[in-house]
Amino acid sequence: MPFEAISRLLSYLRPVTFEGKAKYLYGSPGGLYPTQVYLHCKTGRVAGLDSGVYYYHPIEHRLVVLQPKAEISRDIHIPFINTPIYDEAAFSLFFVCEFAALAPGYGERSLHFATMEAGILTHLMESRAYQHGIGLCSIGTIDFEQIRPWFDLSKSHVLIHSLVGGRIDEDTAARPGQGDRVANLQERIRKMSAGEVKALLKAHKEGASKGKPE
Repeated sequence: MPFEAISRLLSYLRPVTFEGKAKYLYGSPGGLYPTQVYLHCKTGRVAGLDSGVYYYHPIEHRLVVLQPKAEISRDIHIPFINTPIYDEAAFSLFFVCEFAALAPGYGERSLHFATMEAGILTHLMESRAYQHGIGLCSIGTIDFEQIRPWFDLSKSHVLIHSLVGGRIDEDTAARPGQGDRVANLQERIRKMSAGEVKALLKAHKEGASKGKPE
């Protein structure tokens, strides 16, 4: 997919000038904007952008290279449920909250407000992505500790939410078997009992703690 499409999507996170003041297109608790956005690009998936981990600078509307050529393993995702989605994605977005900026004002309610802001960001991205030929999927659980060192974070930074994205067009929609594959996967998940889902998540968590997710 073209890098220009991702650039346009990220541009919605930039402040705009309104009545002489900088304003954002999304709300934030106390106007603090503690959530930082990071991008990972896969090798060969985005024309005009090298693979690696980047920080998005909203004021300057640019990507800051943090870990060039870094490849995120599919093992950070829940097997069977989220790994197929990640395999087809071109990039990932990570919403990371700097709690040092939020906690002094909100205390024990900080996580609540950080989650709310991440939800607003997700809605903004998802509501605009299709206009640029991008499809997004929310990912609720990943083993972020595997890749955390690449993001140059402090202890007060916490991953709140993540998305994976890729190009959508007529060719993708018409690809033989694509719809059947997704439908079959969804049907298989629906038939799993609560115990089976719990066991799957437990196996993934235990594998991740050993550095070898199942």
